[in-house]
Amino acid sequence: MKTAVNFREQAIDLIRKVPPGRLVTYGQIARVLGRPRASRVVGGFLHSLPPDDVQTP
Repeated sequence: MKTAVNFREQAIDLIRKVPPGRLVTYGQIARVLGRPRASRVVGGFLHSLPPDDVQTP
C-alpha cells in the first residue's frame, strides 16, 4: 500500500509542475514515473480528487 500512496503523491507533484497550457496525458505521467502501464491508475485517482485539490490550467 505504501507504494501506491507514493506513486499517487509523485504523480500529483509531477502534474503540479506542468506549465499552464501544456497538454500531458495520463500515459506520459505514468511513463515518467516508471510505470508505463499505469495510465488508468493515474486517471482513476485524478478523477477521485475534489476539483480544487490539484490546480490545473
